[in-house]
Amino acid sequence: MNTIVLYGPGEVAKRRFLIDQKQSFSLDEVTLLDGKQSSLSQLKTSLSSNSLFTASRLVILENAADDLDLVEL
Repeated sequence: MNTIVLYGPGEVAKRRFLIDQKQSFSLDEVTLLDGKQSSLSQLKTSLSSNSLFTASRLVILENAADDLDLVEL
């Protein structure tokens, strides 16, 4: 599994990179979560669940909390 974390300034560049990445996935391979509305357990479930039909997935977490522990994930 590849993990890419987009963090910090440069919103336009990050958004452009994300759009480019999303284009290489079909809609059913993309999961979009909002950190303000999703719990940590929902994020963990999305990251750990396997698809029966495809080997790759894209999980996007927007508005992540500043204290999100990436090591725990």
